[in-house]
Amino acid sequence: ACVWSMLRAPKMGSVDHLMRWRFLVYRFRPEKWWWGIIFLIRQVLFAFSSCIPAEQSLMQITYFAVVGLTYVAVTCTQWPWKSSLLNFFDAASVFMLAVISISASAFTDGASETEKTFFVYFHLVMFSLFVFAVLAAFAAMAMIM
Repeated sequence: ACVWSMLRAPKMGSVDHLMRWRFLVYRFRPEKWWWGIIFLIRQVLFAFSSCIPAEQSLMQITYFAVVGLTYVAVTCTQWPWKSSLLNFFDAASVFMLAVISISASAFTDGASETEKTFFVYFHLVMFSLFVFAVLAAFAAMAMIM
């Protein structure tokens, strides 16, 4: 119903229609009104990762990471949120979820101690870069304002 309503939104244009489906459009720039559909699809695709059998944990991790990184790439090309800071944090948080899920692959069955150690250090480096990027974004926003 949400996707159908969003696809019909340009044709309907009534105030009643916009008020009813406001939760899908109000967060995004007017020229990116359709991003609510992408956001809903992302959530559904993330939820589908639990449909992959638990015995195939690497497949679950790969699926989750591919969906997340695809979303990050599209977010960075479209920049849909009204605020640049929201765009940055949305992309950064989904990127970190993908990195954490990739790092978790070291702790699945069959991983050697060397692989586990590598992924722990990899995760620490990526988290440090994430913290640095967040601090840099705050500093940039402080200089702008």
